[in-house]
Amino acid sequence: MAQMETLLQVVLRKENIKTDEVSIVSEILNVWTSFVSFEPSLLKDLYANTGANPEQPAVNKGDSKFVQVLIDQGLLGENSDMRDSFKEALLFVCQNIRQTSLPTPPAFFFLQVLLGKLDFMTKVNPSNTLQYFELFSSLTKSYFKKMADAEIFGQPMAKLFDEIQLLHQVLSLIENYESKENKANSEFCDNTLVGLLNLATEFLSGANEDKKSEIVFQQNQAN
Repeated sequence: MAQMETLLQVVLRKENIKTDEVSIVSEILNVWTSFVSFEPSLLKDLYANTGANPEQPAVNKGDSKFVQVLIDQGLLGENSDMRDSFKEALLFVCQNIRQTSLPTPPAFFFLQVLLGKLDFMTKVNPSNTLQYFELFSSLTKSYFKKMADAEIFGQPMAKLFDEIQLLHQVLSLIENYESKENKANSEFCDNTLVGLLNLATEFLSGANEDKKSEIVFQQNQAN
């Protein structure tokens, strides 16, 4: 893992990443996903010293260095093709590794990591946030489906977060966000604004009827 982290950092620290260097990073990520698929316990090193864990959901108290490489330098990097490669690698790990010996499934771990960076996203260049929000949306949908299925089969799961609290957090971010979209540049899409709006929809859809009624009541009180 340490060698892969070093190799990725060597490429990602460059200002202008070339096509062949994107291919190199993709190959490194392919090797990483193959390794952790064969031996999921390797992910325990990734979990170490990271705030996202079962005892501290949705909190980042200092991500491990490899998590910083995967998210801060990769998923939120300057190169679009590179961001796609990191998104696909992370999505593969989240969807295909369900090893029970891990402290928490990778899908839940990375969902917590992404949640912990949510407030920071309004400060990131919106041109670089598309893949972050796409991964966030995919993991959120999967999370709510697993919660619903577990409820149906009488085996309710412990929540990773309070969807109503997060909905209010997202709505607050939207309210205070200064979008980069304007009439002078009608072709520009503010991925951050679109991503936040989609997340608000996801959190509202994931809430049960009682929670939805609570939201409506709170909105009426605010108005």
